[in-house]
Amino acid sequence: MPLRLAFDDLDALRERCDTATVRTAKDEPEYEAGAVIPAGPWQGSRTRKH
Repeated sequence: MPLRLAFDDLDALRERCDTATVRTAKDEPEYEAGAVIPAGPWQGSRTRKH
């Protein structure tokens, strides 16, 4: 299934997103097979209150 995002303001979208290097889980009991997870230690760069 293709992923599609609907948004009007690209700058606002970028401000709300963090990026990270990821990998797919394989033979790891704490994750479903094929789950996309951070490749290393990861923590969001900012906390946002809504």
